[in-house]
Amino acid sequence: MANGRTIARNSAFLGLAFAISKLFSIGLTAIAGRVLGTTGFGLYATGAALVEVGRIVGGAGLDYLVAREVASAPERADRVARHAAALKLAAGAVIYLALLAIVVWMDYPRPVLGVVLIVGTALFLENLSDTLDAVFQGVERMHVTTIAFATSSAFVFVSGAAALLGGLGVLGYAACFAAGFVVRFAVMLRAATRDGLVSSRWRGLERGESVRQLRAAVPLLGATVLAVVFHRMDLLMLGRMEAPEQVGLYAAAVRIVDVVVLLPRILATAVYPTLRKQLDVDATRLGAMVADATRVSLVLCSLAGLAVWFLAPVALRWIPGPEFVPATDALRLLSWGIVLQGGAHMIARLLLAIEAERDFALVAGASLLVNLGLNLWSIPRFGIEGAAFATLAAYGVNLALYFVVAARRGRRIPLGRSVIGPIGAVVAAFAVTVWMSDAASWVQVATVAAGWAIVLVGLRGVRGMDLDRIRKLIRRDADGAFRES
Repeated sequence: MANGRTIARNSAFLGLAFAISKLFSIGLTAIAGRVLGTTGFGLYATGAALVEVGRIVGGAGLDYLVAREVASAPERADRVARHAAALKLAAGAVIYLALLAIVVWMDYPRPVLGVVLIVGTALFLENLSDTLDAVFQGVERMHVTTIAFATSSAFVFVSGAAALLGGLGVLGYAACFAAGFVVRFAVMLRAATRDGLVSSRWRGLERGESVRQLRAAVPLLGATVLAVVFHRMDLLMLGRMEAPEQVGLYAAAVRIVDVVVLLPRILATAVYPTLRKQLDVDATRLGAMVADATRVSLVLCSLAGLAVWFLAPVALRWIPGPEFVPATDALRLLSWGIVLQGGAHMIARLLLAIEAERDFALVAGASLLVNLGLNLWSIPRFGIEGAAFATLAAYGVNLALYFVVAARRGRRIPLGRSVIGPIGAVVAAFAVTVWMSDAASWVQVATVAAGWAIVLVGLRGVRGMDLDRIRKLIRRDADGAFRES
């Protein structure tokens, strides 16, 4: 049966891990924005976005495979992780050289090449850390992630602040992230070997296992690459179509949104191993379980999205700095996308749990094409606000397609139980912000909050059974935590 208490505990650990990480990140961003300015910040963001795409390509989606297989058979953790790590290292070497060639060929500004050279170490160290993290996800010991993230984030903050204030510029800033990758990997490896999940000795590779993982990696690679390019399409295109200072403004808005989007990622990551185990126990309950988890994720994200909308100018003024306040409109558009991502993360994990990687890839590909087309049309006309609009629209298409393919796979998720309440509340809130655009800010806040709450409760986005589930979790009634109402 689905272990609700384990999900709650792991969500708490992941939440703490990412909260600590992002608090340090926000502090470092505040320093970087003021020291580097919009231009320097934009140059770093362009290089980091390229590396992020390369890292996902190098990872080949194998982390989902590792977590899924370890959840089903923990005794295979060392074998699965060892072969996945070897494949990642080989792919990382090829992609590292390819990224450098792309930067030179496409004539990016010279500092971007330096950022890719330095931060590109993530292709090796971060991907290996992610493999170990997937092992801990599979055995549902996510407290290790908390320790690793907290330690590496603290190190990056201290060293990064020293580098920036010491005048080392963009490349010094990048070098501190590379050093942070080393710290995180060291913490993860020590914990994995201590717990006997992986061996400290190299035991070689088996041809059969390598071939099996390569075959599994093909659809996973396609799916994850398309997904990450889809999520970073706006930054990548702005890097070619707008000046670095405009990219810096937009990157600051994206950085704030990325902090908030950790909410659905945390819940989806914690639920993922349980979804896989549920297939072997009682697959008929998957739809109801995912529907409830999606609804909770959407409610939290809608509340967070509203907060970002209202606090956008304040957040930009205080986090990256006053120079970034012109990105307010772009950030406010992106804030509505937080809600849509809240649902998409959960349904995506469902598809991966049932081994529907091809459908996942099709959704990501279709969403990417929509994002690409809208960005090509809107960026020349509206600049960074156009990029934000294109991304928001693409997120809507992405979420809708996930529901469609899940239903085609026989995993129909009840819309009334999952999205109608939260999405309806957000639409109502958005309508109020447009209608009251000239009203005093405190009047807007009060009216929008009231409208959001009324519609949310009226459409049953929040239900009495939610409180009952919390009570059951507290009483250690794990099996009752996801019982259908």
